[in-house]
Amino acid sequence: MASIRRRRAQLSEADDTPAPSPASGGWRRALRITRRYVLPVLGWAWAVGGAALAVSLILGLALHPVLLALQGMQFLVLAPCWLVLGAAAVRRRRVQGALAVIAVLVHLWFSVPAAVSAAAPSWTVGAPRVSLFVANVRYRNPDPKTVARRIVAADADVVVVLEVTPRLRAAFDEAGLTATYRWRSMTPDDGRFGDMVMSRLPARDVGLVRAGPIVVPSLTVDVGGRLVRVHAVHAPNPSPVSRLDRWRSGLAALRRLAERDGGAVVFAGDFNASGFHRAYRSMLGGGLSDAHDERGLGLTPSWGPESNPLPWPDALIRLDHAAYSGSIYPVALQNGEMPGSDHRPFAVTFAVRPRR
Repeated sequence: MASIRRRRAQLSEADDTPAPSPASGGWRRALRITRRYVLPVLGWAWAVGGAALAVSLILGLALHPVLLALQGMQFLVLAPCWLVLGAAAVRRRRVQGALAVIAVLVHLWFSVPAAVSAAAPSWTVGAPRVSLFVANVRYRNPDPKTVARRIVAADADVVVVLEVTPRLRAAFDEAGLTATYRWRSMTPDDGRFGDMVMSRLPARDVGLVRAGPIVVPSLTVDVGGRLVRVHAVHAPNPSPVSRLDRWRSGLAALRRLAERDGGAVVFAGDFNASGFHRAYRSMLGGGLSDAHDERGLGLTPSWGPESNPLPWPDALIRLDHAAYSGSIYPVALQNGEMPGSDHRPFAVTFAVRPRR
């Protein structure tokens, strides 16, 4: 009898147990489908796509603006391949793992040098300095007065400012920038904007230089008895596809200009190229170095599309650089913000090696 009562009690407790709700069953089914089908498909897609992007970076392919955009964001796009590699190792998927290995090795090859700061040469201690402020302010910027105030606050010796409109020049006059930066060179206004370099230090050789399809405002300043040449760069946009050749030829012409100039020179501005693009790396091959890479800030982005639907990140690719050569070295660099622009400005200070 006791065993019968215990059995009845167990049945009563089972009857009191709530049945699974339809909602919880739906979640379990969704998780099961995700684990069985969605994640494997995503894993293979990222392995194949990541390996293809890695190969395009190694070969320096520039076939389409979309490919250039993905190459410029490789540090973000290839990052999930590390997870794919781990999953492939656990599941023993050799082909998927091999593709992921290609992607992660290229990810390391390009990302680590851009993220590691180099040690400054000993001669920079106590050496003369020259400071630059570099900003693409966007020709449709709705608040030129704020732009002018930001440039005043930067307190730089030399300013490279791109997409300058008549409204912005009027704001410069009002803020006192025109009086402070007396030495200026600016490209002719094309009906929308021009590009400018200006200095508060006495300058020589102020004018325009032709670098293939690019008209480059330039000037030379004397810093501690050494001449430093500054070029304001606004490279052609590689989009659409029909402009790719113009973009390549512009960067190649900048390399030739660097080789011709010799000495201490800075190319600063909007190159419309990432440090991961072959065309930009080839330009650096003319004896130039990238200031952001030297300071370990090469992975910081400076541009994002106006129509970016994502809340994060608001900037995706570094297009704005300061490439330099000769007896100068970047001892300080700070990225900033420019209201109303789709580009982020930066301030860089170069030590100038004294003459012996």
